[in-house]
Amino acid sequence: MDEHRYKIVVVDDSPEDREAFRRAFAHGPSVDILEAATGEQGLLLCATTSPDCVILDHRLPDMEAVGFLASLARGSSQPPIPVLVLTGQGNESVAVRALKAGAHDYLVKGATAEEIRRAVRAAIERQPLATEQSYRVVVIEDSPEDRESFRRRLSQGGPERFEVYEAETGEEGIALCRSFKPDCVLLDYGLPDMNGIEVLAKLNEEFGGDKIAVLILTGQGSEALAVRSLKAGAEDYLVKGPAVDGLRQTVRSAVEKVALRRRLEAERREVLRSRNELAQADRRKDEFLAMLAHELRNPLAPIKNALHVLKLRGGDWKAVEQAREIMDRQVGHLARLVDDLLDVSRTMQGKVKLKMERLDLARLVRQCVSDNRGAFDAAGVGLTVESPTIPVWITGDATRLAQIVDNFLSNALKFTNPGGAVEVVVGAEGDRATLSVRDNGIGIDPETLPTVFDLFAQADKSLDRSRGGLGLGLTIVKSLVTLHGGSVTARSEGLGRGAEMTVSLPLEQEPPALAPVVRTRHIPSPGRRVLVIEDNRDAAESLRMVLQMSGYEVRVAHNGKEGIRSAADWRPHAVVCDIGLPEMDGFAVARHLRADPRAAAVRLIAVTGYGREEDAAKAREAGFDDHLVKPPEAEALLEKLTWQDAPA
Repeated sequence: MDEHRYKIVVVDDSPEDREAFRRAFAHGPSVDILEAATGEQGLLLCATTSPDCVILDHRLPDMEAVGFLASLARGSSQPPIPVLVLTGQGNESVAVRALKAGAHDYLVKGATAEEIRRAVRAAIERQPLATEQSYRVVVIEDSPEDRESFRRRLSQGGPERFEVYEAETGEEGIALCRSFKPDCVLLDYGLPDMNGIEVLAKLNEEFGGDKIAVLILTGQGSEALAVRSLKAGAEDYLVKGPAVDGLRQTVRSAVEKVALRRRLEAERREVLRSRNELAQADRRKDEFLAMLAHELRNPLAPIKNALHVLKLRGGDWKAVEQAREIMDRQVGHLARLVDDLLDVSRTMQGKVKLKMERLDLARLVRQCVSDNRGAFDAAGVGLTVESPTIPVWITGDATRLAQIVDNFLSNALKFTNPGGAVEVVVGAEGDRATLSVRDNGIGIDPETLPTVFDLFAQADKSLDRSRGGLGLGLTIVKSLVTLHGGSVTARSEGLGRGAEMTVSLPLEQEPPALAPVVRTRHIPSPGRRVLVIEDNRDAAESLRMVLQMSGYEVRVAHNGKEGIRSAADWRPHAVVCDIGLPEMDGFAVARHLRADPRAAAVRLIAVTGYGREEDAAKAREAGFDDHLVKPPEAEALLEKLTWQDAPA
């Protein structure tokens, strides 16, 4: 009963996803992965191989998961094959339809290897056992009478079916076992060509840890031989004669004991592997925290130095301008670090909401390349782009897709030395749009390559961390690509051989032509008043300066109650309000202002350090019109004020 080896059929048209499942089971319990790229191929595999589990993509080139499940139910025998359906992030409706159609469970694409193994194991263990159990038994015995006796006893009584194969010599028996690996061997100790212990040693050598249950057959009074056989690895021994009447039960018990030991050993290895993975994750977390402290201190040092220059050289406008530029660059760097931390948290929790639209991937990539070309020119790194002259239409979030391209370009620039080159290629293959970014930089070592998309993974482990970065970018990229229904892979031939990142996304048909949308941007009308409510005096004062220089009249309040009084007395057209205020928070301020008929038309903008989607939703519920995360870009804040600005 070869129950330790499982057959799993993976039905997925994405080669990258199929490879991910192969990797998930590469070091686990004995598993055979059978692959199909279409539903028809998958159904044929299920019909011809009787797999233990099916992992099924919810959308295939020739059918959807519901159709596959219906066909499988019509053609399958009992018990049914457990099926796990793959869905994207946020596709709960697809999962529900699949479960109603007969799927046992669902997996979200991008699941970890441990999550995949756990889901498959649970599906198989919940599956009811077949009503008839079959055992394959090889009898190695030179006596025809004894072989016939064993065959007769195994065929009598009970629901189990025993398939009996016979051999007269040790060599014949070993060859027979090698041809199909039985569940149990009944082995006579005294064979013409070798004794039972010699046969047992060769079987152990042949199958290693994948042990067969071997029962040694001895004569009366041969207890010493039996003991030697047990020490050599036999599961049990049988004395020829009447005791053999319990042969069926003895064979069944021996096979079950061997299978149990296999399962326990597999579970032990799984526990050790999980413990090792946790230890590695803990180590990466510690390295990440140390590196985060390093990366945060880097921009703080020049900011402090620039502030000192402003104190000493306040009248030197050239020095002031240089200090301002330094502070602007370093604050931008700090903001990007914080954005990465927030992004990875949101994407890992599946809380990123995509603004999906039909767009031309080739055009978006060309724009990203154009935006980054200045940095490449300054670093002395060549940058080329190859894209088709016709549009490559996909459905996606333009901002998030640009974030993916920018991350690839940033990494390529970071890890390519001056004089190197980066090539960006956009294309279409079948029903997939593809984007690849290749460089001839420092490359990725083979040990790091499998984990480049893992959280906290870092290619730069040098003490000076001259390449910088938090190691979060590719984790965010993988999550965003998965949300778009795509896949991402990394390839490198080793250190010094460059690297290539490739994204594959669903290709869309060419859309109908749309009329261009023309927007008119208003400038502030004279006398437009903005009230700033912020308890941090430096933040409030800097915001006041930005708004005044942009043409607004500005007043500042440093707590919620003072802000409400100022709003009642001054009647502002807009209020920019912090959320974390003392005594009365920003939510309470917004609710109070919305309850006042005189402030019904006031535009309320929340500016806060809380950037999660639920924080923005809470702000809208309280009455805010917009929600900006600190530190807000001046252009973004002015846009929120001026898009809706109209003359008083």
